[in-house]
Amino acid sequence: MTLSDSHDETPEHLGKALHRLRRRTNAPLIVNADGETVFDPNVCWLYGSVTSFRYGQLMVDGDYDLAHRWAWRIYVGPIPKGRQVRHSCGEDRCWNPAHLTRSKGPKQRDPAVRAAAVVRITKAARDRSPLTWEAVDAIRASTATLAELSAEHGVSTSTIWKIRHNITWVREQQAVAA
Repeated sequence: MTLSDSHDETPEHLGKALHRLRRRTNAPLIVNADGETVFDPNVCWLYGSVTSFRYGQLMVDGDYDLAHRWAWRIYVGPIPKGRQVRHSCGEDRCWNPAHLTRSKGPKQRDPAVRAAAVVRITKAARDRSPLTWEAVDAIRASTATLAELSAEHGVSTSTIWKIRHNITWVREQQAVAA
C-alpha cells in the first residue's frame, strides 16, 4: 500500500473517511451552541491508527492516506499537487482542521518546537484525566494486561497503551530529550 496523489473526492467517499476518523479519535466531546455533540475544537483530535512515523492513517475503499490529509480534503478541499498539509500544533496524529495549514514542499519541524507542543498537549489532557502521576508510574511498572489496568484506573485501554509507550503522560524533561 502506498500513498497516492490522486484521491476520490466524491462526497460519499469523503463521508466514509469522516465516519472512520470520528470513530477512532481520542478527543473530548462538548455540546455546541446548536445542541450537537462535537469534538472540542480547542484541543488536538488524535486519530488512533498510526504509521511507524506516528502519523494517523486510514484507508477508505482502497484509498490510503494520512488522517490529517483526509481532514484537509473533507473540511477545506483538494490538496494541490506538490503541496503539504502541516500540523501547527506539533502533534502528528492530530486531524483538527483548526490545527492544519498548507505549505510548499518538505520542511522539517524544529525538534524543540515539537517537544514543547507535545508537552503542551499532554498537560491539557492531564488536566481532564482521572489519573495522577503516581497512577501513571504504577501503570508503567505493572505487568497486568491493558484491560485489567483500564478497569482498575477507569480509563480506556488505548490510554493505558499510550502511557506505557510514552505517548501521553510524558514528563517535560522526557519530551525535551526526545
